Amino acid sequence: MPPQQDQRETEWVGSIAALRERIPYRYLITLDTGQVWEQALNERFPLRVGQRVRIYSTRWGSHYRLEVEGLNGFIQVDLVQ
Repeated sequence: MPPQQDQRETEWVGSIAALRERIPYRYLITLDTGQVWEQALNERFPLRVGQRVRIYSTRWGSHYRLEVEGLNGFIQVDLVQ
Protein backbone atom coordinates (compact mmCIF):
# COMPACT_ATOMS: atom_id res chain seq x y z
CA MET A 1 0.00 0.00 0.00
CA PRO A 2 1.56 3.37 -1.04
CA PRO A 3 2.03 6.05 1.66
CA GLN A 4 -0.61 8.78 1.80
CA GLN A 5 0.51 12.21 0.79
CA ASP A 6 -0.47 15.30 2.76
CA GLN A 7 -2.85 17.21 0.48
CA ARG A 8 -2.68 20.54 2.34
CA GLU A 9 -0.86 23.43 0.77
CA THR A 10 2.60 23.99 2.22
CA GLU A 11 3.56 27.44 0.90
CA TRP A 12 1.83 30.79 0.33
CA VAL A 13 3.14 34.05 -1.08
CA GLY A 14 1.36 37.40 -0.78
CA SER A 15 1.49 40.93 0.56
CA ILE A 16 0.50 42.16 4.00
CA ALA A 17 -2.84 43.96 3.65
CA ALA A 18 -3.43 44.69 7.36
CA LEU A 19 -1.71 44.32 10.72
CA ARG A 20 -3.32 44.34 14.14
CA GLU A 21 -1.23 44.10 17.30
CA ARG A 22 -3.14 41.91 19.77
CA ILE A 23 -0.59 42.15 22.57
CA PRO A 24 2.89 43.71 22.44
CA TYR A 25 4.92 42.17 19.60
CA ARG A 26 2.20 39.67 18.62
CA TYR A 27 0.24 40.46 15.46
CA LEU A 28 -2.71 39.30 13.44
CA ILE A 29 -1.49 39.46 9.85
CA THR A 30 -3.99 39.70 7.00
CA LEU A 31 -2.67 38.94 3.52
CA ASP A 32 -3.99 40.33 0.24
CA THR A 33 -5.33 36.79 -0.39
CA GLY A 34 -7.72 37.18 2.57
CA GLN A 35 -5.87 34.70 4.78
CA VAL A 36 -5.36 35.72 8.40
CA TRP A 37 -2.31 34.49 10.30
CA GLU A 38 -1.42 34.99 13.97
CA GLN A 39 2.13 35.41 15.19
CA ALA A 40 2.80 32.42 17.49
CA LEU A 41 5.36 34.00 19.83
CA ASN A 42 5.81 37.51 21.17
CA GLU A 43 8.90 38.77 19.41
CA ARG A 44 9.97 41.93 17.68
CA PHE A 45 9.95 41.64 13.87
CA PRO A 46 9.68 44.62 11.50
CA LEU A 47 6.31 43.94 9.82
CA ARG A 48 4.63 46.65 7.69
CA VAL A 49 1.61 46.78 5.42
CA GLY A 50 2.62 46.23 1.80
CA GLN A 51 5.55 43.89 2.48
CA ARG A 52 5.79 40.72 0.35
CA VAL A 53 5.87 37.59 2.51
CA ARG A 54 6.36 33.88 2.08
CA ILE A 55 4.72 31.48 4.53
CA TYR A 56 5.75 27.84 4.52
CA SER A 57 5.49 24.69 6.61
CA THR A 58 8.43 22.91 8.19
CA ARG A 59 9.03 19.45 9.56
CA TRP A 60 9.59 20.85 13.04
CA GLY A 61 6.54 21.68 15.13
CA SER A 62 3.04 22.63 14.10
CA HIS A 63 3.70 26.30 13.29
CA TYR A 64 4.47 27.81 9.90
CA ARG A 65 7.32 30.23 9.17
CA LEU A 66 6.77 33.70 7.76
CA GLU A 67 9.64 35.38 5.91
CA VAL A 68 9.58 38.95 4.63
CA GLU A 69 11.14 39.69 1.25
CA GLY A 70 14.42 41.54 1.77
CA LEU A 71 14.74 40.79 5.51
CA ASN A 72 16.76 38.16 7.31
CA GLY A 73 15.03 35.83 9.74
CA PHE A 74 11.47 34.64 10.19
CA ILE A 75 8.63 34.45 12.70
CA GLN A 76 6.39 31.53 13.52
CA VAL A 77 2.72 31.90 12.61
CA ASP A 78 -0.54 29.92 12.72
CA LEU A 79 -3.40 30.09 10.24
CA VAL A 80 -6.52 31.67 11.78
CA GLN A 81 -8.71 31.77 8.63
